[in-house]
This record gives sequence, C-alpha cells and structure tokens, in this order.
Amino acid sequence: MEQIKELEEVLELLNTKQYTKLRQYLAELNDADIAGLLEELEEEEMLKVFRILPKDLAADVFSYLDMDNQQKIITSLSDKEATNIINNLMADDAADLLEEMPANIVKKLLTNASPDVRRDINHLLRYPEDSAGSIMTVEYVDLKENLTVNQAIERIRKVGLDSETINICYVLDAQRRLVGTVALRYLLLMDGDEIIGDIMHENVISINTLMDQEEVARQFKKYDFTAMPVVDNENRLVGIITVDDIVDIIEEETTEDMEKMAAIVPSDKPYMKTGVFETFKKRIPWLLLLMVSATFTGAIISSFEDALSVCAVLVAYIPMLMDTGGNCGSQASVTVIRGISLDEIEFSDLLRVIWKEIRVAVLCAAVLSAANFVKLLLVDKMIFGNPITMTVAAVICLTLIVTVFAAKLVGCTLPLLAKKPGCDAAILDVMLPGMNGFSLCETIRRTDQKIGIIILSAKGQEQDKIRGLSIGADDYMTKPFSVSELLARVEALCRRVHRAESEEEQDPAKELGTLTSGDFVLDENRRVLLKAGQPIELTQVEFQIMELFFRNPGIALVREKILKGVWGENYFGDVKIVDVNIRRLRMKVEDEPSHPTHIMTVWGYGYRWEE
Repeated sequence: MEQIKELEEVLELLNTKQYTKLRQYLAELNDADIAGLLEELEEEEMLKVFRILPKDLAADVFSYLDMDNQQKIITSLSDKEATNIINNLMADDAADLLEEMPANIVKKLLTNASPDVRRDINHLLRYPEDSAGSIMTVEYVDLKENLTVNQAIERIRKVGLDSETINICYVLDAQRRLVGTVALRYLLLMDGDEIIGDIMHENVISINTLMDQEEVARQFKKYDFTAMPVVDNENRLVGIITVDDIVDIIEEETTEDMEKMAAIVPSDKPYMKTGVFETFKKRIPWLLLLMVSATFTGAIISSFEDALSVCAVLVAYIPMLMDTGGNCGSQASVTVIRGISLDEIEFSDLLRVIWKEIRVAVLCAAVLSAANFVKLLLVDKMIFGNPITMTVAAVICLTLIVTVFAAKLVGCTLPLLAKKPGCDAAILDVMLPGMNGFSLCETIRRTDQKIGIIILSAKGQEQDKIRGLSIGADDYMTKPFSVSELLARVEALCRRVHRAESEEEQDPAKELGTLTSGDFVLDENRRVLLKAGQPIELTQVEFQIMELFFRNPGIALVREKILKGVWGENYFGDVKIVDVNIRRLRMKVEDEPSHPTHIMTVWGYGYRWEE
C-alpha cells in the first residue's frame, strides 16, 4: 500500500513537471525503494525519473535495478552520464553489469572510466564464473599492523565512504598478506596510541579466490559473518565478500536446484522476462527424455497383455502404483539432494543412506499396503462394485510394497552416484589443441588439490620437467614411452590418491589427530597445514611429504626414503621429483624460501625438518 502511494506521488510530480520537488522527494527515500518504484514505471517514465536523480544517488539506485533495466538506462545515457554511473558503482556490481552488456557498450564504458575503475573491473573479470573472486568487491578498509588507533581511524575517514563496509578492517603486513582483523567498535573504544598489531584478531578465517560460490555461502552460514576476506594462494588480500552477495547466491543456487528437481534446464532469467521460445528450449529436452522412457513402461505392460486380460481389473490400478512409486522416489531423492547441497551427505554415506531408506520404506509400505487393502475390499468392492477378490487385493498390495521399496532405493542412490568423483588422475599432454598443458595443469591444481596429474611431453629438458612438477604435476613422462609404463605410473598414482583418501576416512578415534611442530599444525583430518593458524594449501604429494617430515622431526631423510614413502616402491620416475616438490614446499612454508629455517638441505644426502 505504501509503495502504491509513493508511485502515485512520483507520477503526479512527473506529470506536472515539478522536477525539483520530485528530486527532493526521491532523495528522502531508500535506494532500494527508489529502484522498486522505477521498475514499476513505463520505460520512458523510468528514464526521465532516473535522469532527475542526484548524481551521487543515481549510482546507488542503479545497483538495485535488474539487468534489463540497467541496460536500458545505460544505453539511453550520454557517455559522460554513463561513465559517472560506472565510476560510482562498487567494483563487483560494475563487473556484473559489464559481463551482460553488448561488446560495443562495454568498450565505450571502459574507455571513459577512470583508470582505477578499469583496473578493479578487469581484476574481477579474470576470475572464473561462480568463483569467490568473481563475486568479491575490492572496496574495503585495509590497515597496516604498525599503525596506531588514531591513524587507523583517520584512514577509515578517508576511504570509508568508498568502501563496501567499515565494520571490519583488515590488517596487512608489508607484502599485503592478511595477518588479522579489527572491528570498528574496538578502535572506537581503545586508547588512541595503541598499535593495531597488538589489538588485532589474528585467527582470521578467509576464502580463496577460486572457491566455488556455493561453498562460500556455506562458510558464511557456518561462521555467521557479515563479511569475509578473499585471499590468493599466497594469502594476500585481494577483496571481500559481504552478506548481501551471499543472499543472491543462495537465491540462485536454490532456484537452480529446484529447476533441476523439476526436470528443467536451469535459467538465470526471471520467469516473466524469459521468452516463450527460450522457456520451451529449457523444458523440451527433459520432456523428450521422459517421453522416451515412458515408452519402455508401455512395452513392459504390453508384454503382460495375456496375464492382464485374465484379470482386467488389475489394469485400473497401474496408474496408482506408478504414481505412488514416483512420489516415494521423489521424496527420497529431494531429501538426499538437499543433504548433498548442504554438505550433510557424502558419497561415503551411501550405505547408511540406503539402510535408512530401507527402514523408511518398510514403514511406508506397511501403512500404504494396509490402507490400500482396506480400500480395495470396502470401497472398491462394496461401494463401486469392482470385482476385487482377496487374491487380487493381495497381489495389488504386494506389488505396492515392491514398488515403494524400489522407488525409495533408486531415489536415494541416484543422486549420490551422480556425485561420485569421476577420476583419481588426469593425464595431460603439453601440446594440447588451443591451449597449453602447463596452464591447464595450473588450473586443475588450483581447483582440486587431491587429483593426481601426470604430464606427457616430447620436451625432455630438465627445465621443462621442473616447470611441470613445480606447477602441480605429480609425475612427468617424456615421449616416446611405452603404454605399459604409463599404465604402471597411473596405477601407482591412483594408489597414492586412494591411500590418502582412506586416511581421511580413518576410525573416529584417529579422525581428530594432528601433528604439531612449532608454529605448524598438520591437520590429518582436514588434510591441511596451518602456519600460525593460517591455512596453507598443499597438493596430495606435498601433504604426504610434510607428514613424513612431521613424523621424523630433526632426522635427515635420504631422497630415496622420501621417494619411497610418498610415491611408493613401484615409482619409475627420477629422484629429482623430490627436489622439485621440496622447492615448491619451501615457497609455501618458509618466510624466506632462499634462506630456509625449517626444510633444511643435508648436502649429498637429503632433507631434514627443523621446528
């Protein structure tokens, strides 16, 4: 009702050309409410009202509009007006806008945008779609750890207006690594001469730039944060994600899950803004598939034509049996899919899920068959006069029991089978069509630390091998090679992957085991290395090397022992793979990799771990 009154007031002022009064009236409203009013207007009226808005308000309102209206407004504005909008948008909102714009408009906007805005937008656009990096914003308050409270508050005054939030400030060291956080309320309550490094909260929970947006949403739910920092692989702060972005992600993911469960190809457009033909294309593939699958049902029924002709009344109950089976299967699958999406169920829980659904099926089948038996004899036979005998009723009820069991089992197992990991190892050729195998290896390793990677190449130079192993490959083979050797290496690699996974699924008494060495903690359950509370991402091989070091502190380990302990006795490769992975570990673990203090070289022998 309130919105209707506001809309009438806006139209009245617009039609009577009281533009100054209209501007004042709009300035008193909330940004989101103004956007809602604009979307209720005709296109011509919307453009007029938007032009009346003050410049500083226009960008804020623009960010709340849907994409279609944003495009209409941008295309109607002059270069100067459009540039003003882009320059005043938050970087993440600007990046989202440009992703959907035609190329000619994007070029025009970026050409006229300020250098800082162009840099921030290009920075966000380089991250994969649906990753944390693609949804973060680069407008945040960062503080140096050597600042005083007074200096920190002065910096907040300078940059706060252009920041997404000032409630939490992020503390960085000289290399822009995230070392802590400090809340604004603490700064206001602390003495002005206090040093930020002394009062900051050091146990910072952060998100990697390549983390999937759905996992990001789970992290927000787990920790109940309103904002979380986003860091790269070197723990350098590159942006933040705020809870308003998470609300949008949850809406998108929920909509996608609902559409999948309804056998519809997911769409990112609102229903009323999706064309008829586009809606048709989203629905028809599954309808065709379901129609074809239904023909098999018809064929099965036809094969029992003679039996059904003896007792034709059974045909009348086939739809009931099919519908009940479909409903039971849907209940089980929807429940399991929800559990999978919330990380409540893993593939390893398959047997537990089946056992639970079997017990549920027993109860459901008992109640349904009993109710149906009574209905057949009392309602169908006595009231409707159907020729139902005790034998027919028993057959229908027994069939119903089997149908419920089958539907529950299929409904609970299929989603988990679809979630089962497809492979343990990847084989990459360096010279791939249209891409470089090294680059692909880096991409895979950033998104999956567990998968084994073998690189095949005709490049047999030592520097090529070192490069491949340094970027995340577990093995490197030069051409020509024998198929038997390749298979042997793949099998050895898969055994290491399986061994690592089995260690993660160890008995509960060992599940919480950790190995500690100085500031380092090796969490064997989560398969992560912590340094002063900060997680360090390791590949499967790197983790196993660190595990070997932690179990043998201060002991010099010969290279062959490391090779045998990590790669296994049947490994065919060069022992230099140990040196490459040690070099890679030093880059992640040591403060100064060129002057290591933890992973020490024992010349002519191997390596030693020091706390």
